[in-house]
Amino acid sequence: MLRPENLTALAVVFLLSECVTYAVAALAAHRAGRPRLALWAPLLQIYFPLATIAVWRALWQVLHRPFHWEKTRHGIFAPSTPLRSPPPPSPRRASDG
Repeated sequence: MLRPENLTALAVVFLLSECVTYAVAALAAHRAGRPRLALWAPLLQIYFPLATIAVWRALWQVLHRPFHWEKTRHGIFAPSTPLRSPPPPSPRRASDG
């Protein structure tokens, strides 16, 4: 069992470390030219555990299903307009200058 002064010291260390985390996030957002992103810094308390779960899941998949690949679409979609044919080649040869 922790003595009350030790428990208080741990709480202070925890709160100071969270203040440092928020300050670093705010500084990074400011330096990136997007200071409003600093408002999202408190959500890092949710992000970090989710990232840890993702790492454990990935490790499990590597060990148990090494050839499985969960594919995610990252901005590559079917074109909304039909593709045009390339322009015809130039009648002049490149060496004609």
